[in-house]
Amino acid sequence: MPVQAQAAVFLRKNKIEKSEKQSPVCETIKCNASIWFRNGIKNHNLRKLHARQRLQQISGGSHSTEI
Repeated sequence: MPVQAQAAVFLRKNKIEKSEKQSPVCETIKCNASIWFRNGIKNHNLRKLHARQRLQQISGGSHSTEI
C-alpha cells in the first residue's frame, strides 16, 4: 500500500475516532447552563449577605445574623 493511501486511511480513522469522542452539543450547553445557574445562585447569596452586612453596620451591629 502506498504511503499516501496509508496516510489517507489513518486520517480517516483519526477523524472518525475524534468525532465519536466529542460530546454532543446539547451536553456542553447543559454543562454551561448548569454552571451559569450555580453562579447565579452564588451571586444571589452574595448580594443577600452584603445587604445583611450593610444593615448590621447601619443598625450598630448588635444583632446576630440568622441565615
